[in-house]
Amino acid sequence: MYGELSVADVAEEFAPVRTRLQQEWIFDAGFVSQFIVICLGRFPSDSLFDRDVKLVALSSANAAVFAVSPDSVFKINSHAYTAIATSSAACGLGIACDVWFLLRYNWVDLDTFIYRSRDVYDSYAFFSISSRMPTLCMLLSAISLMAFLGLVAYDAWPRGVLVIGLLALLLMLLQFIVYGMHRFSASALTTGRHLMGKVGQSFWSSTNGHRGQV
Repeated sequence: MYGELSVADVAEEFAPVRTRLQQEWIFDAGFVSQFIVICLGRFPSDSLFDRDVKLVALSSANAAVFAVSPDSVFKINSHAYTAIATSSAACGLGIACDVWFLLRYNWVDLDTFIYRSRDVYDSYAFFSISSRMPTLCMLLSAISLMAFLGLVAYDAWPRGVLVIGLLALLLMLLQFIVYGMHRFSASALTTGRHLMGKVGQSFWSSTNGHRGQV
């Protein structure tokens, strides 16, 4: 992003960056709003906010239920509490950053966006870093939430979690595994042919030498 902003000279060259950032901030805001709506349950089930619920938002609701309910079937250890606390902190920080960028940069014209994007050194370096903060917080929140769910599930069924995790890892890395086996087989076949050729040449040379002596 910094490269695109630093080489842009006219307003039209800033437009794609602005559009991409606006879409990113709005997506982050929509993700967070679904998290809040589902976890707090303040809107009816047929609300406009409830029409396109993502899988991660449903996982967030499950995590909130596990963490809040004292009589939950799942046991919450200290590591799981740390994970959900980290996810909540990152989510709150992401909300604050996202609101700031939406208010300051989203509903303004392109010239104002360019002017506000410059830092005190008249560059776009710091804006390029800070503008990705909402997405970074969302990523941290998602990873922490995934760790929380994994820890809770592992305490309930360790063997099943390991099997499912290994199966998912195998499927995600399947193309690299197949590629590695293919390259290994091709290399082994090439090496075998080369060795067979050397052996054949040695045998043919020894046979011709023996005939010459006779």
